[in-house]
Amino acid sequence: MLKNRIYSQDELAVALKCNDINAFEYFYDRYAAALYGVILRIVHDEQATDLLFQESFLEVYENIRNHDSGKCTIFTWALSIFKRKAMDYHQLVLA
Repeated sequence: MLKNRIYSQDELAVALKCNDINAFEYFYDRYAAALYGVILRIVHDEQATDLLFQESFLEVYENIRNHDSGKCTIFTWALSIFKRKAMDYHQLVLA
């Protein structure tokens, strides 16, 4: 696939499931800032956000085959992972 390719949500999901490195780069370039911002708004701590961001991306990578395109877009699915990680951390800090 071409490095500068633009993917539809369905194409991106398929490419990610095929471990297409260009698709992972596209996903990161397109969504990283938004996903980072979601975590930061929940935990209010940049160091924790950095760690949770890395852990969340790893979880997306390791579980990409669990994404069901019929239920939600790849971004919505990833967003749920990032939010859950941030909220779990926030609950731990408050405890």
